[in-house]
Amino acid sequence: MKRILGSILLIFAVFSLGYAGWLTWGKPGTPPVLPLEYRDGNPVLVYFIHGRAKCPTCDLILAHTRSALETSFSEETGNGSLALVPVDVEKPGNEHFMEDFALFTTSVVLFSRNTAGQEHWKNLSRAWELAEDGESFKAYFTGELRRFLQEVRP
Repeated sequence: MKRILGSILLIFAVFSLGYAGWLTWGKPGTPPVLPLEYRDGNPVLVYFIHGRAKCPTCDLILAHTRSALETSFSEETGNGSLALVPVDVEKPGNEHFMEDFALFTTSVVLFSRNTAGQEHWKNLSRAWELAEDGESFKAYFTGELRRFLQEVRP
């Protein structure tokens, strides 16, 4: 009986390590996807920048961001001119986001690159402050995104 239980635990441990590796490094041979900011149409991106381990507040920030996009910007997200892009900065190749946007924690960053290659971005620094109040967060997010859209698309 001990031998069977030991074998089951060993199989479970090996499977768990393999799954953790797959989550960390992804499927080998998966071709890289061209980042949205380099695709045709130069959409405005709403980056949700986070680490691998997200806290409940991080989950609230993402949920409120999605909700605001769905209710107030459905046309823009539907036609591809506005996109939500979750970014795990702990995945290889994504580390630069923390430095590029001068971040130290989970953040929502609005980003645009025009056809001339000029970048414009804004960190929504009050996201953490307002995360517990969904309506206040959505009002803040919607107002900031509307101002950002006016700035980058006069």
